Amino acid sequence: MKKQGFLSVGNLHQLYYETQGNKEGIPVLFLHGGPGGNTNPRDLDFFDLDKFFVILFDQRGTGKSKPFGALEHNTTQYLIEDCKQLLDFLHIEKALLFGGSWGSTLSLLFSIAYPTYVSGMILRGVFLATKASRAFCEQGLSKQEFPQKWERLKSLVPESHVNQVLEYYQDQILKGDPDAQYIHAYEWERYCLSLSIDGITDEVVKSKMESFNGAEKVRLLMYYTQHDFFIPENHILDNTQKIPAVPISIVHGKNDWLCRPNFAELLQENLPSTTLHLVEGGHSAYDPAISVKLKEVLNGWK
Repeated sequence: MKKQGFLSVGNLHQLYYETQGNKEGIPVLFLHGGPGGNTNPRDLDFFDLDKFFVILFDQRGTGKSKPFGALEHNTTQYLIEDCKQLLDFLHIEKALLFGGSWGSTLSLLFSIAYPTYVSGMILRGVFLATKASRAFCEQGLSKQEFPQKWERLKSLVPESHVNQVLEYYQDQILKGDPDAQYIHAYEWERYCLSLSIDGITDEVVKSKMESFNGAEKVRLLMYYTQHDFFIPENHILDNTQKIPAVPISIVHGKNDWLCRPNFAELLQENLPSTTLHLVEGGHSAYDPAISVKLKEVLNGWK
């Protein structure tokens, strides 16, 4: 049975949340990607709703949460506290964390901050938010594999900033006039989309970008990147000893060009009890190979 509503978490922020599935089943807190992403109905496709009680919510400033696009009082620390507030509000003492990409980052950070709330984790497309894990996408290492994608992104950058592509986009998206914000947000979103699905064609990218409806989502991402995601460098790996000894499964695509698989392997090395599934797929949760493996892991969860 579906239940939905808004939870006030302070500073005018209201989180949109919904619950679906078996109230007596295994509680799952679904953590979407981003920063700037949001939940959507397809997220429920992974779950057997007779087995799981699924909690979906849009993070601050995203989706249906209010105020949309707000940067004020919007940091990683606030998001971690929001997860706790939502679980407390729903009277959930322990939950399985199901997080992909930025959602995997939040899952790990929440488990470090509040280990007693975590019964397990299923992580997809692990993102550690370190400078090294960001370099392929943000610093042009992608040009080694995809020179045309990087050159298109760089084409908007003046010669004076040619070695500061990310910083230039941050400035235009966060401080530029509305036209500059839109143009640069569109190109950054297009670039990330082109890396997120293995083998995606320019025609499919163009088709998917027809639904692009503004700079707010990318502004939130740029705000977080500008502040290094509001966490100290290497914070997750430096604090793995605080992560509870619970079952953890990672599903990661061998051809994930946004979050390279070597960082999933690095996380597993620091969490030896973790099971890592490297599959023939990309970054998107809806990549067929990724989706199949996520459902397989969930179906075997106890």
